[in-house]
Amino acid sequence: MQLLRPKEVMIKLAVSRGKVYQMIRDGIIPSVNIDGCLRVPEESLHEFIREQLDQAGKTAAPAERVYVLFGGKAERSRVENGS
Repeated sequence: MQLLRPKEVMIKLAVSRGKVYQMIRDGIIPSVNIDGCLRVPEESLHEFIREQLDQAGKTAAPAERVYVLFGGKAERSRVENGS
């Protein structure tokens, strides 16, 4: 099992250092404290990301594609999952 430093988590999630510490403090991202050093188990971070992706997939509105046609008109069409 690999343990990540908060800075590594920050880079992987593309969020600020303060946001990482807030998510750890709030229990959103599981962590361990090793003699005063916070570490995040890499698998726990991957699980957090999977949960976020699953939740986003369930709550997201269907995507729309905009097709620009000649004459400046646009037509919208729904995109089904997997398209």
